[in-house]
Amino acid sequence: MKTFFKPIPFITLILLNFFFLPNCGKKGPLKLDPVVSPERISDFSVIQVGDNLRFTWKFPDLLKDKKTKFDINNVKKMYFFYSVKSVTSGSIRKRGALLKKINLNKIPSDKDKYVFLYPAISSKFSEKKIYIAMYYKYKRITSEMTDIKEITIHNPVEPIKKLVITNENKVIKLDWERRDTTKDKKRNVQILGYNIFRKISKSGEEMDSQFQKLNKDIVLDEHYEDSDAGTSGIYTYYVSVILTNSNISERSNIEKVIVNDIFPPEVPKNIIIFKSEKGLMISWESVKDNDLSHYTLYRKEESELDFNILVLKIENNNYLDKSVEKGKVYLYYVTSTDKNGNESDNSKIASDKT
Repeated sequence: MKTFFKPIPFITLILLNFFFLPNCGKKGPLKLDPVVSPERISDFSVIQVGDNLRFTWKFPDLLKDKKTKFDINNVKKMYFFYSVKSVTSGSIRKRGALLKKINLNKIPSDKDKYVFLYPAISSKFSEKKIYIAMYYKYKRITSEMTDIKEITIHNPVEPIKKLVITNENKVIKLDWERRDTTKDKKRNVQILGYNIFRKISKSGEEMDSQFQKLNKDIVLDEHYEDSDAGTSGIYTYYVSVILTNSNISERSNIEKVIVNDIFPPEVPKNIIIFKSEKGLMISWESVKDNDLSHYTLYRKEESELDFNILVLKIENNNYLDKSVEKGKVYLYYVTSTDKNGNESDNSKIASDKT
């Protein structure tokens, strides 16, 4: 008697292998790790610098599930879209056009902040308003678009060419010539003012520090005084012309000055004494020096010849002297000291009888 075995179809073998073999000893169907989508970039800005369009942004810390940590190594490409007509973030890819696609490894970063410059922007969009957004690919998944940024492209304003700096005591003075024409000098423009940038570095360590904007408000005149010059080092400056809030010039010429802080801070003023149940409260006006480190309080009794240090380092502009005795007269003065150890002259002497 012959026994015949009907062969198992190939597709059946595949299904058996998929459902049973990988899960031997386990209960339930095979579970795959869920795919987590990338979060869109929220910290995104666009500004025209000279004839470049400068994009800056920071990537999110977490993916869209708010649990998975963002991994910069998974970012492959960046996509910048534009439109000359008003659009929304959801429609700019359809109604607009691709401005630039670029690999992330070709974009420089400053710590966790990325900067991309798109060149010769005025030749393409001279005196036009455009709408811009961007997205990125994380592994193979596309993020959502950023918010739309609206910017009007202007012919670049002429940068400052003759920045001059001088160092006087603890103040560094900057002067320059006015610039109110376009870079090609074909048209006069109405500028808003200027921004001042500075970095401080030690000799041989200039790359370790980054430029920071000094002025809180727009500088209106062609002169600026940096009174925060109490730290020894190399001070480097440049100035930018502001055409509008989103259009600035290229950097001026960069100027440097070496600062050796040998100048003491101001002398404390208006030292006064108050009586209290716990002793004598000595107070004085705060010294307005950005490099201030501390105050030193000196004291002597009326019968003594010399003053002695009562407290070497006081951070506030007052001190309660609990070590006084009734019936004695005490005299005090205060000095201020900066971070380089430069001590001021003595304040006026104040006295009181307990």
